[in-house]
Amino acid sequence: MEITNKLVVVAGAANGAGKAVAELLAAAGASVIIADTHLINAEIVVQQLMDKFKTDAAAVSPNIKEIRALLESRFRNDDKVKNVDIWVIV
Repeated sequence: MEITNKLVVVAGAANGAGKAVAELLAAAGASVIIADTHLINAEIVVQQLMDKFKTDAAAVSPNIKEIRALLESRFRNDDKVKNVDIWVIV
């Protein structure tokens, strides 16, 4: 499956298996949103993804309202909110 330029939400990616999944997706060219209750760890992983894979990434709590707000504010194409292409729950 081609995931370059796709937007992926990975719930539980601040560490462990979720982090590994987020890294694989970022390495394949996806933009990654990390939804996790451990926001400090999620922010660290986001910075690592952006530095290592030069991809767009963001961290947010796993609350659908906050995820929607993040999509509204950061992930837009031509003034339209970009759809989430893949949801991963770890």
